[in-house]
Amino acid sequence: MRNNSIISGVFWTMGERCIAQIVSFIVSIVLARLLSPTDYGVVAILLIFISIADVFVSNGFGAALIQKKDADQLDFSTLLICSVISSIVIYFIIYLSAPIIANFYSNENIVPLMRVMALRIPISGYNTIQRAYISRNMMFKKFFFSTLGGTVVSAIIGITMAYKGFGAWALVAQNLGNTIVDTIVLSITIDLKPSFRFKLERAINLMSYGWKVLCTSVIGTFFDQLQSLVIGKAFSSADLAYYNKGNQIPSLVSTNVNNSVMTVLFPAFANYSDDYDSIRNITRKAIRMMTYISFPLMIGLAMTAKPLIILLLTEKWEPSIDYMKILSISVAFGLIGDTGLQTIKAIGRSDVLLKLEFVKKPVFLILLVLGLNYGTMGVAVTTAIYSFYAMLMNFGTMGKLINYYFVDQVKDVVGVAALSLIMGLAVYVCGLVTFYNYALEIIIKACVGVVVYILISLATRSQEFTYLVNFAKKKFK
Repeated sequence: MRNNSIISGVFWTMGERCIAQIVSFIVSIVLARLLSPTDYGVVAILLIFISIADVFVSNGFGAALIQKKDADQLDFSTLLICSVISSIVIYFIIYLSAPIIANFYSNENIVPLMRVMALRIPISGYNTIQRAYISRNMMFKKFFFSTLGGTVVSAIIGITMAYKGFGAWALVAQNLGNTIVDTIVLSITIDLKPSFRFKLERAINLMSYGWKVLCTSVIGTFFDQLQSLVIGKAFSSADLAYYNKGNQIPSLVSTNVNNSVMTVLFPAFANYSDDYDSIRNITRKAIRMMTYISFPLMIGLAMTAKPLIILLLTEKWEPSIDYMKILSISVAFGLIGDTGLQTIKAIGRSDVLLKLEFVKKPVFLILLVLGLNYGTMGVAVTTAIYSFYAMLMNFGTMGKLINYYFVDQVKDVVGVAALSLIMGLAVYVCGLVTFYNYALEIIIKACVGVVVYILISLATRSQEFTYLVNFAKKKFK
């Protein structure tokens, strides 16, 4: 696959994610002002279980289709049937489990909210095959329009219902509406048409790879959501809302960067799955670029947490500030570590991915238990520690598979990360000045950070900076 195909893919997916997330973020600001932390906390509880269930239909099937080099129409049709049937079964499991979950949290309002929100799961069963088809054929421009449509329509629905006083139902409607519109737009814009052909042999062959990716994703998502599950039970739905709001902006940036780059890198890697030299070279460039982009963004967010939270969400969300500072650093480690996972997945070693989870997750549990002894802030700190540990484990495992040695990894990451630390120090010094206007503080800190980062990139002749500048010139030209 030529480099310009990868670059074009990143360009469209980055545009898709940025516009969608900007709109979503604006909507979340409006909703945060209209709704209470308790409303957000209840929906956060719903998303714990919906997110875990969603993994069963969103991962595994799509990854198997992307990874297979000669996937044809029969492969897509076979896994489409598997995906839709499994998603319907999962929906009814959630439907029947809703009263049990409501009793666990002592909140009967959860039952109807969960049963309605879970309707997105059967829809996602079809949507995940659509997305695999687009990724497989590198048609990332299609994502742009479907995501934009879903985001805008669901935003209108959510804000209108919140303004009318529907409370948590506004968030449920926004979440469900996004999935519905996204799926409808893709159904119109791509050539994938259900043929209802099924071949058991194809399903078995494809899922011999896909089930390991699925299990890995289920384990990862379960443990990611375990924090919210425990916080919501051990403390309160409001505490959970504050924690999640502190994580929202870092996750927003993380999702944009991660989805934009990884959505393109995985199919690109898969095309070189037998050429380890090419895989290694692409991986090194990807890790350096991910570090160059993610570290300054996350350090900048940590330095501007207070003015961002109060200006955008009002002072009622002030408890979220310290969470945002810590979780921004956690997200930075997670972004870089995910690059190693994409490499392992692309070369067909889904077995290694699964084994890796069994090595990492016991450490996660230990850290979570330790963190709970110090409240929700303790959970945030141990989350950052685990992200760093997971990054090291991902890199170590990936390095052994493609002969990308630890010394080279350190050189690739530390040198680029050092630029971000210098920038962070400059922004910190800037923050010692007392500002009486939060908007002005954000603008000045952002300008200082950008200028310092560009200057040190020029002074050190950063390859990543040069690459981005040349890419931008080419696109504008």
